[in-house]
Amino acid sequence: VETILESLDSVLGAAWYFPYVLLGVG
Repeated sequence: VETILESLDSVLGAAWYFPYVLLGVG
């Protein structure tokens, strides 16, 4: 069972990583 906390952690992880992807591409 996926908890709200696991979902939030996944979202935060992606949000932390996303700017670095943009910087790498840009």
